Amino acid sequence: MKLPAVSGSSGKLTVARPSKEEGEAWYPGRVFGDETLSYEEAMVQYVADSDVKTSNIEAEMSPEAAERKRAKEEKGAALRRAEEELKVQRRQVREQRQQEDSEWQGQWAE
Repeated sequence: MKLPAVSGSSGKLTVARPSKEEGEAWYPGRVFGDETLSYEEAMVQYVADSDVKTSNIEAEMSPEAAERKRAKEEKGAALRRAEEELKVQRRQVREQRQQEDSEWQGQWAE
């Protein structure tokens, strides 16, 4: 039996009734509890269920919220591209310095 939620932070006791739904909440990962499915089948079902949930959330968004989300995703993608470019530049500098160092050590070894 599930006990009702109780809150006393407002100064008076408030008891929230349990929800009428006795079943457990649905989420995409529950598919892995089905022992009749192989791992591959469960993973395919998980991906499909996750996509449905995401598309439902996006369908319920207002146009302004959807635009903000797209702008945020584009900004994130631009930041990831810039980060990758910086990694490539640092790698090139590091390789150049290693080359210069090996040449310098070669000169002093002679």
